[in-house]
Amino acid sequence: DDAPRDQSWWPMARWTAQLDRPADIPGVVRQAMRRIKTELPGPALLQLEAGTLARIEDVKLLEPEIFPPPAVEAGLLRRAAERLRKAEAPAIWAGGGVHRADASIALLAIAEHLQAPVVTSPAGKGAISDRHPLSLGLGERRYAPLKQWLGQRDIILAVGTKTKFHDRTPGQRVVRIDIDVRSLAGDDRHDIGIVADAQVCLVALSQALRAHPPVRRNDSVSREITALLEERFAEHNQLEPQRSFIDAIRDAVPDD
Repeated sequence: DDAPRDQSWWPMARWTAQLDRPADIPGVVRQAMRRIKTELPGPALLQLEAGTLARIEDVKLLEPEIFPPPAVEAGLLRRAAERLRKAEAPAIWAGGGVHRADASIALLAIAEHLQAPVVTSPAGKGAISDRHPLSLGLGERRYAPLKQWLGQRDIILAVGTKTKFHDRTPGQRVVRIDIDVRSLAGDDRHDIGIVADAQVCLVALSQALRAHPPVRRNDSVSREITALLEERFAEHNQLEPQRSFIDAIRDAVPDD
């Protein structure tokens, strides 16, 4: 990267470039858009010196370009589908990448096919409706019963999340889907890491899973979810006045 000389902005940017000539601007903007659309989602920093825009020179404008998401590696997809299909107690951890990729429908299809409960990161809230029978809400691992339940899952499908599974239990598998190649490369706490757009990958994964009949589990999954939610939101586990504020807001604001 042609890094800016002023490095104070680096912590907020995923990709950076220094621009000294107006003629370079269209090409570098295109390069930045390609990076954040296909490799490094997040802010790109383009820094111009004070006199750059005062210069007079010919600038060639570029035609708009569509940047398709990267293709899903077929071998990794097959391995992920096979492990998820054979799992006895799967769970799905949904992060903000599900929203960015508009992947909620594909996520829900996989959850229902596998009968896998879904927890979300703070950024992933809403990836599945909290009213859905497979929803366990926010994945707050400081809540001991939920942490214990997560530890009993034999595989976790983690989608578009920066959550680190450093405390996973022995034998537990993690399949991680993330378009950010740096995020996957910087965290080895997964067994299968797929660099891909969440929607593209989940649609392909759902198709691979649907080649087999949907999983039919007994009522134990439903009972586990109900018991966890009832205890988690029981009156003795709530903070006041926060709980009363939330209830008042829910009563006053329509669902949609």
